[in-house]
Amino acid sequence: MGLEFLSQVPILVYWNKQEVIIGIEQLVLLNKMLLIELKSLEKITPVHPKQVKAYFLELLDLELGLLINFKEAKITKRII
Repeated sequence: MGLEFLSQVPILVYWNKQEVIIGIEQLVLLNKMLLIELKSLEKITPVHPKQVKAYFLELLDLELGLLINFKEAKITKRII
């Protein structure tokens, strides 16, 4: 038994009163429990974890997120 891995996580949004499904390349979903957002920014600011929670965790009804930034000298990660 392995891990269930889904990239470009589909997210249902409403636009002009119509349902639209979008896939975001930087999102990975493991076992339908952990959302991972991959970034490449000079620095993670306090708004980034808030965005993960507000935009993705709540839309997907998840409780656990991991934000990983590859561009800083030391790879940073934050559990949300």
